[in-house]
Amino acid sequence: MADIGRLRNIAFVGPHHAGKTTLVEAILAYTGAIGRRGSISDGTTVTDHEPEDAAHLQSTTVGYAHAGSGDFDITLVDAPGFVDFF
Repeated sequence: MADIGRLRNIAFVGPHHAGKTTLVEAILAYTGAIGRRGSISDGTTVTDHEPEDAAHLQSTTVGYAHAGSGDFDITLVDAPGFVDFF
């Protein structure tokens, strides 16, 4: 059984094009969860996994990612920011 004291869930919410997905990519790269940062324009980010995400250059679904840092296991939640999803 996992030690729940280690778990952290962090949701990134805000308006579209505010940098949420870019920040999630930076955190994943910094913690070593991924080898290199993906690009929104290239469609290579971890949390923009749907074809619509790459086609629209923005998140259209909620994306989840996991990273570990020191004493914490972190679940990152990348929420779409486009006003139609509110």
